[in-house]
Amino acid sequence: MLVSRWGRQPIKKKWPTLNYPTNRRNYSVRGFRSFKRYFVALFLLFSVYFFIYSSIFDINRIIILGNATINAKIIEDIVDQIKKEKRWFIFPQKNILFFDDNFLKSELMNNIHLDSVQIKKRPWGTLYISISEKTAVASDILESDRGPRAALAEDRARGFDQGCASSLELCRAIGTE
Repeated sequence: MLVSRWGRQPIKKKWPTLNYPTNRRNYSVRGFRSFKRYFVALFLLFSVYFFIYSSIFDINRIIILGNATINAKIIEDIVDQIKKEKRWFIFPQKNILFFDDNFLKSELMNNIHLDSVQIKKRPWGTLYISISEKTAVASDILESDRGPRAALAEDRARGFDQGCASSLELCRAIGTE
């Protein structure tokens, strides 16, 4: 700041007059700012749509570990049924980001004879399902037209087919002879 030699008041320097009025509003800058806002809003909407409905995040591979007697096709069918549903009426369950692994765990525990289930979601559409099966202990051996059946002694009485020729062979397979 320039100071006058006759006091401490600043020197008021006159600027040269310009050919256009100085209080003119710059409408082009305001228009560009509103365009930027709309562009950013459209970009955010497109990116949200991309993350929700893109095929990049779809569940492509289901890897099942620890199944000795349970067919993997049964577990894949349950996963496919859950993938067809929508979460909160909007988000598809086929997307790995919105897939409800706790619901899948409860469905597997209720529908299949399992001891524990661990589900891990990995990027780019891979779902790891690690299961441990319950060991069967037969309390009753029932004869049916398909052969001997064993009924389990648990809180829920479930039966399973062993495919043995006789009840003695079924007891040997279970280990209760």
